[in-house]
Amino acid sequence: MKSSLLLSLLGAAAPLFAAPTAAGQRQQEQPSTLVRRASDPSQLVPNRFIVLLKPDTAAAEVAAHHAHVRRMVLTRRDGGSTSSGGIDRVFHIGSDFSAYVGDFDDATAEAIARLPGVASVEQDAIVTVEQTKPPSAAAAVARRAVQTQSEAPWQLGDISHRDRGAKDYVYDGAAGAGSYVYVLDTGVRSSHAEFGGRVRFGINGLTGSTAAPAPENRDREGHGTHCAGLAAGATYGVAKKVEIVDVKVMGDNGAGTMSSVITGINWAVNDILSRNIQKKAVINLSLGSQAIGSELTATESAVIAAYNQGIASLCAAGNEDSPASTRSPGRIPQCITVGMTNAARSRASPRPRIFGSNYGPELDIFAPGDDVRAAGIASDSAIVAKSGTSMATPIVAGAVSYLRSIEGGLDTPEQVRARLVALSLKDVVGDVRDSPNRLLNNNSGL
Repeated sequence: MKSSLLLSLLGAAAPLFAAPTAAGQRQQEQPSTLVRRASDPSQLVPNRFIVLLKPDTAAAEVAAHHAHVRRMVLTRRDGGSTSSGGIDRVFHIGSDFSAYVGDFDDATAEAIARLPGVASVEQDAIVTVEQTKPPSAAAAVARRAVQTQSEAPWQLGDISHRDRGAKDYVYDGAAGAGSYVYVLDTGVRSSHAEFGGRVRFGINGLTGSTAAPAPENRDREGHGTHCAGLAAGATYGVAKKVEIVDVKVMGDNGAGTMSSVITGINWAVNDILSRNIQKKAVINLSLGSQAIGSELTATESAVIAAYNQGIASLCAAGNEDSPASTRSPGRIPQCITVGMTNAARSRASPRPRIFGSNYGPELDIFAPGDDVRAAGIASDSAIVAKSGTSMATPIVAGAVSYLRSIEGGLDTPEQVRARLVALSLKDVVGDVRDSPNRLLNNNSGL
């Protein structure tokens, strides 16, 4: 769940940053209001704040701001008024997103919030995976090599047939080749047999380290490995040849922070751009936090920056059986937001101790997500069942990669969204509760 402390800035237009000042000298200030949006203050990370600068801030002005903040922290520390550690990590995505996270006391955060050019200062907060705890019509495209996986997992049969209950998965042999899914999660057990060596380690957003740990130690919670397996597993995955990039943003307890997620998004977007694969890659965000108020969070701003760079983000709608507008980042239109269904093609699943999928106009599509099996972490052959919109989301991410490999032309997030909508089965999901009634389909023609 997310709670946040947002320092939003008002006031007349002014130059983003004044000329460099001597240590301790104040820059021109702008008004600031402190808005506390914490339904559960225990979810806030003490003395850690995410600072978002205004869009299109010039690089020189960003550098001047960073230098000013560092001088301010040193001056306050030398004067005994703070023990703040200062700026920790810096983020930059195109011209839309320039931010940093650091350790500051409230007084220092308030001072930063008054600096010109600052869009917001938001207290870091806990983010969790969107997993429930288990109780114990378009024309078919020409295909090169249609394959059938007999006795397939129910989720694969469901997305490749118009009628529910299918036992076989029918798919094109291209199967996501040449595409990439960046899994921002608890890590991925890359040595698992389901992946066949198709996993590359990216970054640990919790520590900032790009040093890859031992494969068996990359995921000790299991959520990320399972999500990767649903997108790309050889037996349980939608796109059996897609490449997975492991971006660890959650810890062993299935929780991270907004800053760890932003670290992951920032790294993923810049890696995608450096490899020029934005038309071949998607970001999977099977995670979320409580959205309080209408202001954009720093995490949402990062997703929007990715969108503006032409990169599609698949986002879980959440599992509270509540309006999807209450979950971040899935509530924003720049996400392709996914709800989950069960094997009966109903919005899953109000059975004991499991909440149902969130709902509402924010959703783009439903996909199987209740009691779906995929790779586990107990061994390199372990298979486990999990439930949640967390599981439905990588199934859609795999479908996007699959469609790109056989159709091409899905170059932008909006083209991806439009194709998913066009191919989806209409009006077959039960109890959609004001959501678009669309169920994922891979266009097998069956």
